[in-house]
Amino acid sequence: MGADEEGALADLKAHRRKVVDPKIAEHRGRIVETTGDGLLVEFALSMRRIARLNSRAA
Repeated sequence: MGADEEGALADLKAHRRKVVDPKIAEHRGRIVETTGDGLLVEFALSMRRIARLNSRAA
């Protein structure tokens, strides 16, 4: 990234728009926080399933 930081950042943003964001939406997720090249994503549907499984196990 050092040689062309602006180009690398533009590529990263384009990849996120084209690939990552649609996959997050497809799985009913939401971006909670971004940190440079990192993402914290929450998938609420999965959390509901985990809670249901935990309640069944108890």
